[in-house]
Amino acid sequence: MKYLKLTLSPTDRAIHPIDRFLAGHDGITREALLHVDARADGTTVLLYRVTGDGAGFDDTLEERAGVVDHDVVDLAGNGYHAFVQADAVDDGGVLLEIARDNALIVDTPLEFADEGLPTSPAARTCCRR
Repeated sequence: MKYLKLTLSPTDRAIHPIDRFLAGHDGITREALLHVDARADGTTVLLYRVTGDGAGFDDTLEERAGVVDHDVVDLAGNGYHAFVQADAVDDGGVLLEIARDNALIVDTPLEFADEGLPTSPAARTCCRR
C-alpha cells in the first residue's frame, strides 16, 4: 500500500451538490467533511461537522429536494454532526469518481478553509496496485 498526502482545491462539482447547498446556507458553517460515499442504491452519503443553527438547518434539510434521509445531531455545545443521504447526480461527485476509477481510499476528514473549499494537508489517500 502506498500513501500520498494531498491538499485539495476542488471545483464546485467535486463532492456533491448538497455540499454547495451547505456552503450557501446562512445558518451553518461547514467545519469538516467526515465521510462521503457513493452507495449501491444510487445515493450519496455525507457526514459533516457543522456549527451554527443546527435545528434550523435540520428543518431546511427536511424540505430539500433530493435528500432521501438526514439527521442533525447536537454535539453537546460543540457543533453538530449532519448526516445527509441524497440522490446521486451526474454533475457532482468527481472526487468519488476519481477514487473509484483509481482504487483510491480518501482518508477523511476533509477540513474547510476560509474560502469554503475542502482542504486536508494531512489527508492520506492510499491506493492498491
